Amino acid sequence: PKDIEDCVTQALVTQFALGTPADVALNFDSGLRPLHVEPNAKGEPQIARIDYDAHSGRFHATLEIPTGPSTHAPLRLSGRATATVKVATVARPVERGAILKDADVVLERHPRTQIGRDVVTDRAQAIGLAARTALQPGRPLRASQLMKPDLVKRNEQVTLIYEVPGITLTVRGKATEGGVEGDVISVLNEQSKRTLQGIIVGPGRVVIKSRSPQLADNIAPAKP
Repeated sequence: PKDIEDCVTQALVTQFALGTPADVALNFDSGLRPLHVEPNAKGEPQIARIDYDAHSGRFHATLEIPTGPSTHAPLRLSGRATATVKVATVARPVERGAILKDADVVLERHPRTQIGRDVVTDRAQAIGLAARTALQPGRPLRASQLMKPDLVKRNEQVTLIYEVPGITLTVRGKATEGGVEGDVISVLNEQSKRTLQGIIVGPGRVVIKSRSPQLADNIAPAKP
């Protein structure tokens, strides 16, 4: 049965561009059973004819099975062939906002016709991102369901780094809005009580950059 299945699969892949043999799932209308032939039979099963309907996935195949040194017998098979593709999905339910870890993302085969353009096919494209919506196992992950994780949350205590040529100051601040890496957000300097615009560079870290050292007063505590 395995030889026969491989023969049909290879013919479908070669003639109808269904991908690779590993991408094709076959379901025969009748279960394949071992075929007994004479011990002196020579050759391998060969496809005599095969038809395939891409819309329904139905196929009809006629094989020639060697039954003796120079004799063959026809074997007619039919069923459904499904072109599949590996896509990323989650191994467990994931809540909205949770960051996907390596163990959370697995690859599963799904029918190619059910896969949209934004479906994630590489695990690395999902690991480390946050779920924009709740995710369920068995459902293909879509890029639109993922987002960069918030490195800073609203009202979170952050480290405020002020950089000017030759000067670096670090003080405590409070984010008035959240964001991901690279976002510009407003942060309250809790020492000077001034609100500044900064760039998120890491978890709880916001950088304020300026070419003018005189602006250090915006972040440095006032002198008594």
